Amino acid sequence: MSLKYVANEIWFEIFQQLEKKDIFSCLLVCKSWYLPAIRACYQDICIKEDKLKYLQQQLTLNDHGYWTHKLTMKAKEDDGLINPDSRLEIQEFLLLLSMLPRLKILNLSSSAYHNYYMGILRDEQAALLPCIEEISSLTYHKPYQELHFSVCYNFSKSIKRLVTFANEYRIYGDKFDFLYYLPHFDQLTELSIYNDRQKDLTIFDILACCKNLTTFKYSSYFQVPMRAEEQEICITNNYLKSIHLNIPTITRSYIQYLIKQSNTLESLVLNIQSTNLYRFLIQNQSIISTFSLAVSKLNNLQITCNPKQIPNITPIKMKLYYDFIINLKGNRNLYCDATFAESGSNHIMINICHQQQLLKFTCGMLNNDPSHFIDKYGIINSLKFILNQSHKTLPKNILQYYHYNTNHSNANQLLSIHQPNFSFKAYNKQLSKISLDKFHFSQDTIDAIAMNLPHLDSIQFLSPAYEQDQYISLANTCLDLTGFSHLTQFHFDVRNLQLLGRENVYLQFDFGSSSTSDNVCYQIKGEDDLVNHDFIYDHTNNNNSTTISIVTFKSSGPLKKLVLVNDNKTLIQYNNCK
Repeated sequence: MSLKYVANEIWFEIFQQLEKKDIFSCLLVCKSWYLPAIRACYQDICIKEDKLKYLQQQLTLNDHGYWTHKLTMKAKEDDGLINPDSRLEIQEFLLLLSMLPRLKILNLSSSAYHNYYMGILRDEQAALLPCIEEISSLTYHKPYQELHFSVCYNFSKSIKRLVTFANEYRIYGDKFDFLYYLPHFDQLTELSIYNDRQKDLTIFDILACCKNLTTFKYSSYFQVPMRAEEQEICITNNYLKSIHLNIPTITRSYIQYLIKQSNTLESLVLNIQSTNLYRFLIQNQSIISTFSLAVSKLNNLQITCNPKQIPNITPIKMKLYYDFIINLKGNRNLYCDATFAESGSNHIMINICHQQQLLKFTCGMLNNDPSHFIDKYGIINSLKFILNQSHKTLPKNILQYYHYNTNHSNANQLLSIHQPNFSFKAYNKQLSKISLDKFHFSQDTIDAIAMNLPHLDSIQFLSPAYEQDQYISLANTCLDLTGFSHLTQFHFDVRNLQLLGRENVYLQFDFGSSSTSDNVCYQIKGEDDLVNHDFIYDHTNNNNSTTISIVTFKSSGPLKKLVLVNDNKTLIQYNNCK
């Protein structure tokens, strides 16, 4: 089909995906592109305030403002000073808005004259912006909270998205609680409430005022009031699809409400600030099974608890937690990504993303011991261990846990161990690849890996630990990799070698039966850690000088690729070693 028959709506959808500079180029291509391109150009206007008068002149000459749905006004700063000439007078500002009859979103949060423009909107009639759905401003600054709420209330007949605080507000001379005003927002579908003042407020107080909500976000510093136990029975929100709660604790009443709403919900985020996940499960054992089965239907689920609450980890708690995970997974074919974290080192979190077919969960452990958690049904596809900074060597018991407690029949399993100064990764086909980063590098470590993961075909030694005693000792060392009979690729960062006090440092690679193995030897220059490609060390002439060291990597596997790097810069790549 010829492009001249493509509808303008299709071109408009295409142009919407482009950057503004590219849309400007499309304006000059042909007449048939001009109308959809100009519409895409003016639909979302983000402009610095010193250009507002120019925009106003352009809109006076044409009616392109009809296409504008969003206007963002940003401060123009010159050497840190605000230009006073960039502020529009009251009539100029009102004229500009009148040229945007279909404006839905007005963002003044980055305006240098936020307070001034919001004051104008507070005193104007709602007819000025008949289609406005959202007005953004500096709501996090307490002096501006009442001003922002007053402006939104002035346009309450069309506002669909509102972010506000649980305060009392004075509007038209009268001062009432925000709950008094909420029912007046007829079209409200998305509501975010931040509560830092009202101890007796519950989510049911808010939801009872807004029956048409599709998205509800609530953050509070206060415990759930006892009276909430008597409220949830009469609250129903038929259109609610997304709930985000950021609260210190969660009570039975809130859980029962979430169970009841699960038929309409698609997304749920629970951030429980003052308790750990195990305590949450134990305190609500009587309904936790019903809750887990109900929310397992959701497309997106995230549960986060306070990592500073260090629990006493026991087999009973681990079993309860595992059963909870099993119920959340249900019969869905989800990729399960498990993380074991030293208590207090990371958020304990459950995250389900149905669109990505992914279930992630984090489990606490004490003293580097994950043995209390038993994957009875073999649901785990990947394992990650996060350690605290006190561990300096590769934890062998974690390798043993993987070896004896995971489903090795899974062809895509992943194991990784991380800490700020240590990380370990292995993945693909029963752990065929391993990467080690910032840890104590020694023959003992290599032997421990070979004992538990003998089928590796690729090994990477990345950046070194920063403590001087964690570098390889350069006393004619031999690092034996013969325990990996399937090794085909070897990657090594020369920064793992301690070069101080050594004038001549050599790397030698012994490939077993290879006829060239005795000659594959490279010098590392001590000053800049660069490998001299042209220098082949003749070790038969070595006079045992104290300034000369040789580090030999010995391998008997079918090695096909050898890579030497210095801080991600490739120095040598040696293929077909055999």
